[in-house]
Amino acid sequence: MAADFITNLAMWYEANSHIVFGVLLVLLGPFFAQMVGGFVKYGLKKAKVERWLREHGLHDSVAGISPLSVVVTLVKLAVFLLFLKWGADIAMIPGVSADAGNFVAFMTNVIWAVIILSTGLIIADYIGDRMKKARGVLFSGVVALAAEGLIIYLALVEAFNALGRRALVTLMTNLFNAMVYGIALAIGLAFGLAFGLGLKDQIATVARDKSSDIGMFLK
Repeated sequence: MAADFITNLAMWYEANSHIVFGVLLVLLGPFFAQMVGGFVKYGLKKAKVERWLREHGLHDSVAGISPLSVVVTLVKLAVFLLFLKWGADIAMIPGVSADAGNFVAFMTNVIWAVIILSTGLIIADYIGDRMKKARGVLFSGVVALAAEGLIIYLALVEAFNALGRRALVTLMTNLFNAMVYGIALAIGLAFGLAFGLGLKDQIATVARDKSSDIGMFLK
């Protein structure tokens, strides 16, 4: 009886060994994901990136979350998906393998996009703070806000480029150009009206002061 069970088990294993190895590889995915994420976090710590961000108040500049935590989490997810793809390849499950492969490729682009966007937000936050605290700069708050907006816009464009969203990038570029033209037109109209009204008042004042001279000249 025991011999038959062992024989049947051996036959089943021989027929399904690829599935067993595939499942084991998938189960190892979270372990290796944690390990790789730990290495990335350790490398960033040794590079003193986290300390630099904290010293400049930028450790929570990505929607209140540390940009390094976002990157590490995405790296862990990408590693797990990679093990899922390998396991599906060994287990000969083409559908899962193809989907996991597509997710891995997409996650690589997402990680790069997050790095670009996080860097842009950090730079925008840093420059904005320095401009607001700068002395002798007219309208420092407005200038800082404009600088932050421009840097974030450029970071968004590059991030969407990394994700392959060309149509969205084109739309954002057109909207940005329209906004710049609108602001320029508004500023031009404001200065034109101010100059025109000021000139009208000045002419009225001069005419009033020189009315007697003009009357004598006309006589």
